[in-house]
Amino acid sequence: MSDEELLEEQEDYATQTVEPDPALLEEPGQELDDDFEETTLTGQQKIWIGVSVAVSFLVFFVALFPLDILVRRALQDPQMGMQADFAALNLNAFGSDEIQGFQFRAGNFSISSPQVESSVSWMGLLRDDLDGVITLGGPFDLQAGDVSLTGTSALLRLNLPDAMVQPASTWVGDLELELKAVRFNSLPSGIPLPLSPGDLEVRQGRIKMRFDGGGVDFDDSSLQTNLFTISLNGRGDIRGNLASMQLRSRICLQPVSDLQNENRAIYDFYIAFGGAGGGKLCFKLEGNLSNPKFLPESTPIGPAQPEAEQETEAVESADEETTPDTGEQESP
Repeated sequence: MSDEELLEEQEDYATQTVEPDPALLEEPGQELDDDFEETTLTGQQKIWIGVSVAVSFLVFFVALFPLDILVRRALQDPQMGMQADFAALNLNAFGSDEIQGFQFRAGNFSISSPQVESSVSWMGLLRDDLDGVITLGGPFDLQAGDVSLTGTSALLRLNLPDAMVQPASTWVGDLELELKAVRFNSLPSGIPLPLSPGDLEVRQGRIKMRFDGGGVDFDDSSLQTNLFTISLNGRGDIRGNLASMQLRSRICLQPVSDLQNENRAIYDFYIAFGGAGGGKLCFKLEGNLSNPKFLPESTPIGPAQPEAEQETEAVESADEETTPDTGEQESP
């Protein structure tokens, strides 16, 4: 094709008239209105949408808000008389809370554990109540005065209303501590038997404390050790903090059946203090919680006779000593 023919075709194409597409000449929005129709939500649908938005907000608020900062600040208030701290806190709305690096201190009492599970009620904490169960699943260290021990597991049940804002002298409620596989690092300085910390191993124990607004009862508290079954009964009067509690209690030691073979030295001292094989050796527990005093009782409890029978025999023997038999018969 020559150059002249190409120029003629270009001129003819430029002079052609292009007609617009009829579809583009229609008014906009007619087909869109057919595809998207306006809908109206019912009242029930609006309620469900509102509930879903509120629940989602609360879930993300709890998940993202640093609640551990507020909890740590509340548990470290010096006006409570007790303080708690932790390395990390994992709150669980549907189960027990997990605490790492837990430490608790009240006066001269302290306890620490690397792993703790707590079911203490959140609503109770908002009301300053201690209500729930704390489980020390890992190794823990406990210090009470000059007594120090280490254990593998412990369980603490709490039911102490207003305990976070009220002094211990006004507490009304219960506290129960269960121990398993515990070894002593140090013993009370006033303990009457020549025991070293390595001699005693607590296989299981239960310490019960019932607060009644000014005092606490220790009845039915006991420790099962490798040498003795130790029972604690009585009361303590609280005038200030727990460390200054005045004790008016009674502690009894009942040896295991093979104590003579298990630890001959302890068995000899036990007999020397007035104990009897298979019986109980009891002491008065006085002083305060940080410095207890063990005072021996006058009459030990034998293995075959209860206390009442022993008191009766003591009275009869005293009467016989005051009125000896001379062998003479009285005249009518």
